[in-house]
Amino acid sequence: AGARILVMDDEPVLRNMLRDMLEFHGAKAILVEDGLQAERAWEDGIRQGAPFHAGILDLVVDQGLGGLEAARRIRSMDPNARLLVCSGYSNDPLFSDPDAYGFCGTIQKPFRLSELLDSVAKSIAGTRHGDHS
Repeated sequence: AGARILVMDDEPVLRNMLRDMLEFHGAKAILVEDGLQAERAWEDGIRQGAPFHAGILDLVVDQGLGGLEAARRIRSMDPNARLLVCSGYSNDPLFSDPDAYGFCGTIQKPFRLSELLDSVAKSIAGTRHGDHS
């Protein structure tokens, strides 16, 4: 069984594209639209004994909870959660220091498949963004 990845994005086209990319490479992607759904899905995964290996959270969603608040909630129940933030706004301060916001890496939109897979693999392997140990 491949890695279980939570994908949160409010754009259906993007969600499905992410799922297709991840599943083509052997991962199992669970799709949600906003932070509240992400929080519930993460909780369900833990409760069912099938925790997520990583999560990709969209920074800004049109309605509901965005990635920042979702990450805070997920990390409060699972301090070791491996979360990546995904956004088209690269000038957000979060991108220069994702660790400070509870993320282990960033995915810049629009992204290439190789970048996406690399970021996900690194987050699962547990190498922190900017970790040189």
